[in-house]
Amino acid sequence: GWVLITGALHLDGFMDTIDGLSGGKTKEERLKIMKDPSAGAKGIIGLLALLGLKFLLLLEIEPSLKMGTLLLTPAVGRWSMVLAVYLAPYARMEGLGKAFTTHKDRETVFWTSLTAGILGLVIFKSSFLYIIGVCLGIVYLSTLYFKSRIGGITGDTLGALNEIIELTALFSICCLAKAGAF
Repeated sequence: GWVLITGALHLDGFMDTIDGLSGGKTKEERLKIMKDPSAGAKGIIGLLALLGLKFLLLLEIEPSLKMGTLLLTPAVGRWSMVLAVYLAPYARMEGLGKAFTTHKDRETVFWTSLTAGILGLVIFKSSFLYIIGVCLGIVYLSTLYFKSRIGGITGDTLGALNEIIELTALFSICCLAKAGAF
């Protein structure tokens, strides 16, 4: 369902990011590879691993937590992109992600954080603080990594981050459920 809603846009960014970051020796080469419309072997393998892990994690989540998980996971993924836009410069002169990076401000980060936070606390109570804490750490480290490899973020890296954070949230929910937090 998530893939149909977004038209696989974030998954495409995930594959392009893997291909670019693993294939180029310089910032320019990495960005050029990420712009290439064809998918490389590493991107495809990464996509299969990502989708397989998401599927397995969703199978592990008990039925009483499924609806909340299906609501929260994409919300946290989108929140992560807003935060990354605030934390990192845009790495290209143009591109789909450029439009989203020109209006970065604290107010947007505040409102998206508040919205995701309220949703998470309503669904998962105080256990949400663990989920969002882990996701926050991943967002911060990812933006540092993207800055070091390509000078910032792009639309592709934002899509990749969304997918990584969704996977992180699913994994965190599974861990908390296994630990009896819900």
